[in-house]
Amino acid sequence: MASYTLPPNVEYAPATAPTGIQGRAVITSYKTKSPWFTPKRKAILFLMFMSAAIAELVSGSSPPVEFFNPFSFTLLVLFYGCGAVLVRETAVRWNKGYAGILLLGVAFGILEEGMSVKSWLDPG
Repeated sequence: MASYTLPPNVEYAPATAPTGIQGRAVITSYKTKSPWFTPKRKAILFLMFMSAAIAELVSGSSPPVEFFNPFSFTLLVLFYGCGAVLVRETAVRWNKGYAGILLLGVAFGILEEGMSVKSWLDPG
């Protein structure tokens, strides 16, 4: 029987590896890649951060010291970021274009400012 060597990317093969059709050992490569750092998740995190930064820092609603306070930062990123991701995912599932994203964003803005923050009913 011929001796087979392991490919360079395989760290371990059991002594009694299962055999394939022709008697060769079936060797699987164990790749240890973290499932968290996929490009899609990086884009979602970027969208969550940028939605809060644009809404609060660019408009001048929060000074940078208040925005980057860990407690305030977490609340703002969750508040604006989850809405932005929800709008994006809804537009993707419904096959909407830029006009659909704009309408969903307007609906989110009305719901957020009118219902959650209550800035339409109580301006002071």
